Formats: sequence, structure tokens, C-alpha cells
Amino acid sequence: MKYEVVYNISQLGFGGYSCHFEHDGVKYFADLRGTYDNGNECMIFVEGEWNGLYCRDCIPVTKAQLISCIEEFVAELEAK
Repeated sequence: MKYEVVYNISQLGFGGYSCHFEHDGVKYFADLRGTYDNGNECMIFVEGEWNGLYCRDCIPVTKAQLISCIEEFVAELEAK
């Protein structure tokens, strides 16, 4: 699957990547960035909700890593 990943610069100065994607008719938002207190963090949410469905930390902040997190998340969904 192809994901349209965009580079973000936050107000705190942390660079990161995000992506809106859809799986089985549900729209999701994935975000990977640095944080002050938790190191680097990838989180995936249902669009419009802030209850994290997926979280992974201490990983590199790269476009490829965000895609890897999304693919891992989708694989977990498909395994259910």
C-alpha cells in the first residue's frame, strides 16, 4: 500500500512525519515525532479521536519508520 507521508515541524521545534490513511473503511491518522519527555514516539489514532490505538517509542524519526509503524499497525488489525 502507498502512504502519503508529509514532513511536519511542530511549534516546539520538533520535526516529524504524519500520514492520513484508510483501512477497511476506517480513517486513521499516524504521527511520528520527538517529545520532551518520552523520546521519539509514533502514535496512530482513528481520525477525529485522540484515544491512541497504537504507540511505539524510542525509534528514529524518519519517513521510512512511520511507514513501518503503519504497516505494523495494519498487520495487527488484519490479525484480529
